[in-house]
Amino acid sequence: MSQKHPITCHVLDTTFGKPAAGVQVSLYAVDPADDNFTKTGYAETDSDGRILKWTLTQGAFHESSTNVYKLVFEVEEYYKKLGTETFFPWVEIFVNAKDLYQEHYHVPLLLSPYSYSTYRGS
Repeated sequence: MSQKHPITCHVLDTTFGKPAAGVQVSLYAVDPADDNFTKTGYAETDSDGRILKWTLTQGAFHESSTNVYKLVFEVEEYYKKLGTETFFPWVEIFVNAKDLYQEHYHVPLLLSPYSYSTYRGS
C-alpha cells in the first residue's frame, strides 16, 4: 500500500480554529450479508488533526471487502481533555467507497461542541 490508506480523515475544531489533535477514530466495514459492522481499524488524529494510516484489525481494504465503511469519532473524549462539554458523544460518518484501489476517500470533519459538518475531501 502507498504512504496513506485509501480512506483518510481530517478533524478541524472550528471553535478554536485549529486542527483537532488526539481524537480517537474507529473504522468499521459493513458485512453485505447481514449489514452488521465489524471494526477493521483505529487511529488517533495527529498534531495536524489527520489520520493517513490506520492500525488495521481485520477485513479492511481487501479485494473482497465491502464498499461501505463507518468512521466513528470519539468527540466527547476529545472535548473532555479540553475541559469543554459537548452535545455529541461521538460522530458517525458512513462512506460509500466503491473503488478503494483506484480512488482515495478523504473525510474531513468540521467540529464544534454543538455542531459538525462533513464532506468528501480530496
